[in-house]
Amino acid sequence: MAKSRAQLIPESVVVIALLMFVLMMVLIANKQFEFQSAQLQQQLQASTAATQMASAINKVAAAGDGAQVSFYNSVGPSVTSMQFFGGRSLQASYAAGGYVSVPLVTNKTSNISGAISINRQVIVKNSNGTVYIQPA
Repeated sequence: MAKSRAQLIPESVVVIALLMFVLMMVLIANKQFEFQSAQLQQQLQASTAATQMASAINKVAAAGDGAQVSFYNSVGPSVTSMQFFGGRSLQASYAAGGYVSVPLVTNKTSNISGAISINRQVIVKNSNGTVYIQPA
């Protein structure tokens, strides 16, 4: 009888060790999923903000000289900046270090203040075929 009890202890230790290993792997996988989920949420916020701004720019560019629109450039908390990129796209950067790029219908753009204002009122206007963005 003593022999079987002595054998149960090592087997129990092995089973407990395996269960602990499985638990650790599940926790690691969960942390990785949370990280990817947060990154995806940031990318979505940046994409929404860039699309909203690009839509206003494209609308004003298509309307022609003298067209103007004013709106609140609301972005999510993880969007860090917006800028023109390569003349034909608008780029929104997010906190995780990535960016989203949205195409523009014009390459004649100018940002008077140097950086496209986020979370504040902006004016997008067309003057002689060039689309300007400025804080309101």
